[in-house]
Formats: sequence, structure tokens, C-alpha cells
Amino acid sequence: MKLSIIGSNNTLRKTIDRIRKEYCEMEVEYYDRSGGWENIRSGAVIIPVNDFGVSFIDIIRALRKNNDKLRLILSGRETSQAVLLYKYRCDGFICENNLEEDILYCLKTLFKKEILNVRTFGGFEVFKCGKAVNFGGRRAKELFALCVDSRGQFVTYEKAVSRIWDDRLLDENVKQLFRRSVKMITEALTAIDAQDVFIRARGACAVDTTLLACDFYEYLEDPHGRAEFICGEYMSDYSWAENTRAMIAQLCPEYFTEMY
Repeated sequence: MKLSIIGSNNTLRKTIDRIRKEYCEMEVEYYDRSGGWENIRSGAVIIPVNDFGVSFIDIIRALRKNNDKLRLILSGRETSQAVLLYKYRCDGFICENNLEEDILYCLKTLFKKEILNVRTFGGFEVFKCGKAVNFGGRRAKELFALCVDSRGQFVTYEKAVSRIWDDRLLDENVKQLFRRSVKMITEALTAIDAQDVFIRARGACAVDTTLLACDFYEYLEDPHGRAEFICGEYMSDYSWAENTRAMIAQLCPEYFTEMY
């Protein structure tokens, strides 16, 4: 495991050194603002947002141009800056007020096998190494979204039809549409070597939540602590998500009163 840190944030560097000694062995490289980081080709990179101002965007672009498989982690002084994670399609966010815990969480998440980054707030999207996954069809993507919403529970053929094809009868034709969507999801994830995320069964499908880095799942772990991370309405693309939207609002009503 290789980790690179850009900038001269001493607190960040000291915390990384402590984690190396106490928790895990990893190769760490430090780069100052003047350069050298352009040659990073593997592992994860931590970019302190406050150290660079708006120029951190140029760093993200330069790193992605060299290697789009790099895992990019932003660090900032305020939890509200976490929205930058989704805006610039990065892989993790570290709050300097919760530095050690956030770093450990990011490392554990980023280096899991076949990780996918799922955004549910502000519209549904799935990313692998910063690139949006192409499911090949609108309904296939929606079926995958329904699986994410179900949080590891199997989505049966009947449930999928009632949500996605609610204007159709439960007949052989709509069953073929379900099967086709399952096949398209499987092919899309196989193409990016992430097929283990999607679980198929007879007349049902699900996701392995342990292989997903999902803003919705992170929110549920700590609704009040992570409320500021939320940017936009939950799965605004899909009307069937209204029950989950209501549940989210109830968990942290002081934050979501105006949104919902």
C-alpha cells in the first residue's frame, strides 16, 4: 500500500507517521508544493484543500491525467468541505478535527477489493476510480440504485416491477425486462472488474454493501455527525425513493426541514 501526501501540513504528517507505527505498514511519500507530485503513479494521494486554495483543483486534474486509477483523498478543516469529495469525484475526505479516525476509515475503505464509490445524494451515480459506470441502460442503472437503497437485502422480481415498471403487468414480457437489466448490470460491472459487488439469485438481486463506499451508508452510521456531508436530495432521479427520503429527514430533522 502506497500513500502520498502533497503539501507541508505538519499535523497531517505526524498523524500519518503515528498510524504507520501503530496500525499498518505502508509506503509513504511526502511532496511539497513546488512539485514532484506530478510523477505519482500508484496508491492513494492526500491533498490538503486549505493548503492550496482553489489550485487544488488543478492538482486533481493533473494527477488524473497521469493515472486515472489513483485514489484521491481531500483533507480540510471543516466537515462542510466534504461536499468537494462528490463535486470533484474524489475517493475520500479527511476532516482535520477528526484526523486519525478519518484517515483510518479512508485507508480501510479505499484499499478494499473491487471498491465502487456510490453517490445517492444530489442524483444517483456510481464511480470506479473517478469514472462514472455506464450501465448500458436507464432501467439497469435504476435497478442497481434500488439494490443500493435496499442495503444488501435482495430485491425480488416482484419488488423491482412494482418500483421500476409499475405501469406493466407481472407477465413474461416484464420478467424479460428484469432479466435483461440484471444482465446489463452484470456485464457493466464485469467490464470494470467489479462483478463481485452485484449478487444474483433466482428472481432476485442485491449488492454486497461491504464493497461499496456510499454516502447514504455513511450518513446512516452517524446521521447528526455526517448531515453536513449531504449535498442535494436523496436519489432525486427516482420517485420510489420517497420513503427513504422521509426516513432520512426523520433521522436529522433540523438539517433536512427545508430540503424535504
